[in-house]
Amino acid sequence: MTRKTPNRLDGCIFVVGVSCIVWAIAGILFFSALRMFSTGQFEIQIAGDSEQLTLTDSAGGSITQAKTFFGWARSNGTGVRIDGACLSACTIGLGFPNVCWSARAVFLFHRGHTPVISALGPDYDATGDMVRYIPEPVLDALPPWREWTVEYRPSQTLTGARVAELMGVETC
Repeated sequence: MTRKTPNRLDGCIFVVGVSCIVWAIAGILFFSALRMFSTGQFEIQIAGDSEQLTLTDSAGGSITQAKTFFGWARSNGTGVRIDGACLSACTIGLGFPNVCWSARAVFLFHRGHTPVISALGPDYDATGDMVRYIPEPVLDALPPWREWTVEYRPSQTLTGARVAELMGVETC
């Protein structure tokens, strides 16, 4: 009976092969998760017609999609009335001329983020993108935006009545 001496490279090739497969799977999962979180939907509940939409609830979501929604409404001459919760990306609607809000609307501001990336630290690019659309009187009533937290805080929350007062406009 001939005994085969194990080749040290056999084990290494097996380990390297398995390791490559594990890393490949980990990479696919990571980038899939990154894509899933970074392309989140802009979540809204709306009713109305081509002349006036009423946004009754928005959990926020993608800033890009929020800009697209509010920009689309503006370019089509469609008014948007916010009459409920307007969180995160939804708050950029305050910067569009075709948007109004009721006294009972509630605006919740927070630091923009992508959940996977937020573990690495603040996402000032996303927050800066949101802040460009929020009117100055509203920003002045909130903590400095670089200090905003990812979580919603009472200091980062304004009612529709308060926003109207700050901006010197009527609610709708």
